[in-house]
Amino acid sequence: MDEKRLLYLVSRNLTGEINPSEKAELEDALNANKEYQHIYQSLFADKVKQDDDALLEAQQAYATHFVKMQLNGEFESKKTDVPEIVEEPVRRRLGAKIFWAAAASLIIAIASIGVIRKIRTKKDEALATKNEVTTKKGSKSRIVLPDGTLVWLNADSKILYAGNFDGNVREIQLTGEAFFDVVKDEKRPFIIHTKTIDINVLGTAFNVRSYPNERTTETSLIRGSIRVTLHNKEGKQIVLKPNEKLKVSNENMVMDSSSDIKDASKKQIRTDSMHVPEFELDSLHFQRNDTTSIEALWINNKLAFESENLEVVISKIERWYNVDVVIQNEQLKTKRFTAIFEHKSLTEVMEALRLSGRFNYTIKNDVVFIY
Repeated sequence: MDEKRLLYLVSRNLTGEINPSEKAELEDALNANKEYQHIYQSLFADKVKQDDDALLEAQQAYATHFVKMQLNGEFESKKTDVPEIVEEPVRRRLGAKIFWAAAASLIIAIASIGVIRKIRTKKDEALATKNEVTTKKGSKSRIVLPDGTLVWLNADSKILYAGNFDGNVREIQLTGEAFFDVVKDEKRPFIIHTKTIDINVLGTAFNVRSYPNERTTETSLIRGSIRVTLHNKEGKQIVLKPNEKLKVSNENMVMDSSSDIKDASKKQIRTDSMHVPEFELDSLHFQRNDTTSIEALWINNKLAFESENLEVVISKIERWYNVDVVIQNEQLKTKRFTAIFEHKSLTEVMEALRLSGRFNYTIKNDVVFIY
């Protein structure tokens, strides 16, 4: 069956003028062609669940063919197919009114859905241009962004950015930890979004640590200047100077469901008995004869702790070695450790921590149990 014949039968059905033989002909055509089924269902099958895209495509297809038929005079040429009965003039006029009312309603529906579709299309296009870079536990990555900015991405981290930075603002969404060396562009500020803070820069180097299951978000400035906006302090802004570190408490945190947790008891936000202020400003820490701060040593493949409690320590160990760590003795959680490890195995690191922290541990199937 050609499309003109199909649409003639559909229009007959729409006005209620279709006869039994035409009805059977229409059903056969629909069963033989899925595209025809979509067009038909968009007009008559109210109980069939369709998404907006399928509905719009079907209605647009019908509207296109309807216009072609009307321009070609198809409806007038098919009038002889209607059985001649006494009431035909009245019924034909009534049918025409119904048909045109239905057609008008259909056009309005198409226009409305078309607007929605345009909005959705723009959104989909924006999402389609999103670039995502992720690292797994036990791995790190170095990325060059479209503007030349260098990014070192630590283990179990992710950044999202749109397109090629063509707009007036260069924006990054960060989950995890990353070190940024931003190319200066006074006309296009560089903005990093995390769950707790936004960081606005022009050209500078700094480290950001913002894991969803940790108690704080940290920003450590190496050079230049950055402005940090706190989400939970009504837009409070803090300007950092070189060698300063800002630590902000994460409120209402949610454990990352994508994390691979082997032990059910660990499916919670890490916490300890020590109070964490809403935010605090501190200085960066350096080792003697080392120009890289301890906060950024990870980009040089050095695992470093600076007076950090055991919960923060094991969080770093988990990502560094792609393992899970379970603390079975609650009293150990507040113990603090300072150490730097380079090219050391998991066992070597745990043994050093055991000696300084006076605890025991076992490693079984990529899970470390501390007791």
